[in-house]
Amino acid sequence: MASKLFASRYRLIRLIHGSGQSEVWVARDLDSENDTLVVIKILLGNSDLILREFFIRETEALTQIKHAGIVKLFDWGFDNVEKKYWISLEYLEGVTLEERIKKSNGLKDSGVQLIIDVIDAVAAAHAKGIIHRDLKPSNIMCEDTGDIKVLDFGICKIKTLLQQGTTVKGFGTPPYSAPEQIGQKDVDFRADIYSLGVIFFYMLTGEQPIITSVFEQVQANASIPEEYKKIIINMVQYEKEDRYPSVLHAKREIQKVYKKELKYKSTYYVKTTQNLCNGMVSLGLIDFNTESEAKMWLDNAFNDSLISIEQGRDSVNWVLYTHQYRINAVMDKDGRSLRLKSIHYTLSADMAKNKELSFECNNCWISIPGRAIVPKDSNIKLLLEEAENWRKQQDIKRNKELEHKRILAQWENVLKLQRKALLEKDFSLSYDSWDISQDHSKLEVMLVDEKEISNLYNEQPLLIDSSNGKKISVGSFAGLEGKKLSIALAREVNIDEIKEFGEISLDNRQVSSALKRQEDAIRAVRYGDSSNPKLLEIIDNPNVNNESKEVINVTEYIQNDLDEAKKEAIKATLRSDIYLIQGPPGTGKTKVISEIIVQLLKNDPSTKILLTSQSNAAVDNALEAVSKITGDLTLLRIGRKEKIVDRLINYQLDGTLNSWIQKTKNKSDSYLEDLYDLNRIDINILAEYKTILRQCFSKYDELYELDNELSKIKYRLFEEKNEEYINFELCCTLEKKIHEMDKEKDSYIQDLINDINKIMKFLRLPSNRMTYYNLEEIKSNLSVLEKEMERKLINLNHLEQVELIRQEWLSRLGKGREFEAICASEAQVVASTCLGVSNIPGVWSSEYDWVIVDEAGRATPPEILVPLVRGKRILLVGDHKQLPPVVDIDISQEERERLELPEGVLERSLFEDIFHKSNDEIKSILNIQYRMHTGIGRLVSQVFYDGSIENAEFTNSLDHSLKSWREKSVVWVSTSNSEERYEKSIGRSKQNQLEARIISSYCEQIEKELKLSNQKMSLGIISGYAEQKNLLEQLINSKDRNKWNNLTIDIDNIDAFQGQEREVVMYSVVRSNKRRDIGFLKDFRRLNVAFSRARKLLLVIGDHEMVLEANTYNDANPFAEVIRHIEKIDTDNCVLEVLPK
Repeated sequence: MASKLFASRYRLIRLIHGSGQSEVWVARDLDSENDTLVVIKILLGNSDLILREFFIRETEALTQIKHAGIVKLFDWGFDNVEKKYWISLEYLEGVTLEERIKKSNGLKDSGVQLIIDVIDAVAAAHAKGIIHRDLKPSNIMCEDTGDIKVLDFGICKIKTLLQQGTTVKGFGTPPYSAPEQIGQKDVDFRADIYSLGVIFFYMLTGEQPIITSVFEQVQANASIPEEYKKIIINMVQYEKEDRYPSVLHAKREIQKVYKKELKYKSTYYVKTTQNLCNGMVSLGLIDFNTESEAKMWLDNAFNDSLISIEQGRDSVNWVLYTHQYRINAVMDKDGRSLRLKSIHYTLSADMAKNKELSFECNNCWISIPGRAIVPKDSNIKLLLEEAENWRKQQDIKRNKELEHKRILAQWENVLKLQRKALLEKDFSLSYDSWDISQDHSKLEVMLVDEKEISNLYNEQPLLIDSSNGKKISVGSFAGLEGKKLSIALAREVNIDEIKEFGEISLDNRQVSSALKRQEDAIRAVRYGDSSNPKLLEIIDNPNVNNESKEVINVTEYIQNDLDEAKKEAIKATLRSDIYLIQGPPGTGKTKVISEIIVQLLKNDPSTKILLTSQSNAAVDNALEAVSKITGDLTLLRIGRKEKIVDRLINYQLDGTLNSWIQKTKNKSDSYLEDLYDLNRIDINILAEYKTILRQCFSKYDELYELDNELSKIKYRLFEEKNEEYINFELCCTLEKKIHEMDKEKDSYIQDLINDINKIMKFLRLPSNRMTYYNLEEIKSNLSVLEKEMERKLINLNHLEQVELIRQEWLSRLGKGREFEAICASEAQVVASTCLGVSNIPGVWSSEYDWVIVDEAGRATPPEILVPLVRGKRILLVGDHKQLPPVVDIDISQEERERLELPEGVLERSLFEDIFHKSNDEIKSILNIQYRMHTGIGRLVSQVFYDGSIENAEFTNSLDHSLKSWREKSVVWVSTSNSEERYEKSIGRSKQNQLEARIISSYCEQIEKELKLSNQKMSLGIISGYAEQKNLLEQLINSKDRNKWNNLTIDIDNIDAFQGQEREVVMYSVVRSNKRRDIGFLKDFRRLNVAFSRARKLLLVIGDHEMVLEANTYNDANPFAEVIRHIEKIDTDNCVLEVLPK
């Protein structure tokens, strides 16, 4: 039943427990506002009257009780499809009392308070006339918060709602069930007292109770404190009359011992002063200003209520709180007591706040005169140290909470700025005509006026007027030349709907929706509403309690070519709740991700995994890698069709949904055919069995008359035998008559039983369901069969109606978002971008066993939180030494200060933050690269990774075979000697024409050489500036296949190339100026990405002298490190070529 929709609203996630009577599932309530996590209890064998009785009793019980210690009931009902009763309960985090006892081998220290809490909950049920009847450690939940919850009122006995006919006397769980319960005798509240006594014994000793001799077991145990043993013995008496009359009597006795025990564990002394006595008189607490009266009041006040204490203005002064009074104290010169100086009345609201911020002392306090000698064993100093340590811990906790609030507020402020920028970017453009490009990929729109629009950028989604008066999503911005605006058409656009003239505007819906998802994710983290409620704590301190309870051991790797670093990372991930893998360029992080996913599903096919990344390309790469190493997984790719590679078309939602719809229709057809076949047989013989049933009723009437007559004759025989003179002849005749009538009665009964069994078999009722001890039970059984026969007839009459409903349901199948959710819930791996995961409600609301985020270093904190809030365990894979997160907004210094956004906070990923906080147990670095030639790999390792990345052996053979740079894999072509080397500013961007001409010339040179050798090669041209990219595209025209037969050329910025590779990469530095300003090029991370895209040859074109001496202010200069490496460290593979003037 896993991943199934139950009762048309509950998405079943995980089976917790199953028995002959019921199944208990963790589920999502799709009808609730936030798809609340709940527990569903489904009663099996619905035709069984006893199980129906369980359902009635549990729901009636739970609706009557409102107590913090009893599990909440949300809803209940009967599912007409599954034919099963169900109950929806609150979902609890924690362990059962049984698990806690076993883990600690008893609960000697905490057991007493726990049993008091359990008794409080049971007392609340008893107050409503409800008996639990099945109290045991496995039916008591210990939540992570420290609270307890009593579960499973399924076999409780409700005094005011006892059902007739069916009982549950025999149910319960030995050895916790009372003797009268096991003996199927009448049960009252004292049965629960017995169960609580056995539980208390188990908690204090850790010794499993013995079914047949709990009482003797308790008596023989020497480890239980004598006073508690007496209480337990009273609770587990064999005769219920010998037990406590109520659970509250038992609680009272336990509390007496417990309080006395606490009191005598520690004793603290306080000394009275004259000033204190004066204050008590003025407050009306005592009549006379004497130490004896003050002592009497203090002893009562200090030991009848909980005392709270906190440090005053220094280590000598302290403040005590009791009732409504604040008492100022100072450490006495004896060092063993507190001297009470003054007392003050405090308002209730202030007192509550004071107590919240102070340390509670549940101990014995003794007041003594000011000159009295304090015993040497007084440990007031230990108390004060404990209070001070508690205060420090509270300060740390409060500071952490403030820090959490500050971090969340920063993220929220960034989103507010993005939303503000979104509103400012909105515009509207009028057009008077449009046409389709020759390749039908673009819509070419002629604007009314020629305009320059600064906030339009490639791939920005646009809206256009439609013929029906509405705006439709048409595609994304692809270019603007004069009045001609080019739009890359979306796949699903019907161009016939586009209005001939009208307006174009930005489609901000997608961006606005993305911001809303991020705001929701932050809110979920703030209020602990994520699948892992401790997510914020994990982010803050990932090293605490990280080892998972569900450790997965790897016995065999699916991929045979994994190096040791990858294997160690995989094994460590599978034993952790959160793990981070840093994957420098070319180290094969995608291979690691795919292996982890397959290992998870190999261990447990029901595992649900959410695979995400900041970019569609990374998601596609990872999902494709998974699909290649195993073909039997259920994979689903969520996202816009135009953003997903065609190779994954079979995993897209449309295809998966259509497949699911067809399977569902086939199942429905098959089920209906079986139902028709079954009922065609039944309808032909139903009349025959109705006749048999009518005959049974006639036989019963005859039997009833016979039984009455027999009773009269037996009574007459009884009277005759009691006469003074017995008529033996008459008695003999009567006895003979009775014998004949008994035989006739037995024959009637046997005939009736045979007929009843025939009818039961026809109705498919269990053979052990009915008993035949007397005529009343036979009559009752006949009535039950009559009702079942009527129900059977109704079902047959409803078949046509069922078919009509089915056809209506089939016509709606797949047409609502809920069907997408159902389809998604059945996938083992759901893949999407971080923000795309929330596009489908069912995906967003589902809970995942694992959330895996690739390229985690590129996602902003709010972006990455969108998937993280849905996962119980987390794997973050990325590299904070490559491209950082991008927040596409300009923030003034004034706004930064107002919103408390420090410099660099927007470019710091959550991955980097957690990585630096983590110890080596929960993070690892992949340290062997397989992409680049040894020379390129060595450069990247030395400059960007402190030499920690090794080269795979074969990388030395990655030869580019180009004659111009033979035997070199890294070449810097310097323009330092040229007078034309300087950059040109165009708007906010830069351009370098000399570098562009050199690159164009090299492309032509390589094309000629490849043509002669009949080879093919991929070439990437990278620049950090949009205007340089445009210039290079104009000069090279990379899409001209007539010009470039052997070279495949891609020209783009650094961001577009992350995650990609080319055989040859040319990097245009662009910056060359007399100010020695390189702007954002000083970022090591961007240069790392640019240089590590090349597999065989890296060509850097630019002014090496200028960048070598660049002004990077307080930051290191990455170019200086690169040039030093080329000139001095690896001259075998690297060379600096300075072009002549």
